Amino acid sequence: MAKAASSPLLICGDLNEPHTQWRYGADSPKGKRLAELMDELGLVLLNEPASHTQIGQGACRDTSPDLSIWSDAGEITWSNTFEDLGSNHRVLCMRMGEDRGEMDDCQKARVVDWDKFREQREREKQEGPIEDIGEWCRELLADVEKATKELEWPDRRK
Repeated sequence: MAKAASSPLLICGDLNEPHTQWRYGADSPKGKRLAELMDELGLVLLNEPASHTQIGQGACRDTSPDLSIWSDAGEITWSNTFEDLGSNHRVLCMRMGEDRGEMDDCQKARVVDWDKFREQREREKQEGPIEDIGEWCRELLADVEKATKELEWPDRRK
């Protein structure tokens, strides 16, 4: 927060911190601490309570472990696209800008084919320890890029 100062700050992630504020049945200790920190720091939850971000599997109900937290500095809108791209998590869209005309349409997503990534890593598997961590990281990122596609879909919210 100190680094963000008065600049807008957006925190998004699969936090898995249950709390009744984001429609879980009970608060976990970590969820309770996160809610307290958000209050202390003046952060707001963008998620719409009834718009679950994770699709329940089997007997499990839909939940919202994917949280979008905002510093409340500037205009932002949050929406759930209800696209899952083959995952049990939904694609979320945040629009930031001074006016609606400046905001993009959130119609593109970069999706990693993790099976393809693993196959690529297996083909390039090296024996022994990593000798140059920088080179290893560059190779890893290049393999992620090779397994990534950009997808577009119609914006159904219009």
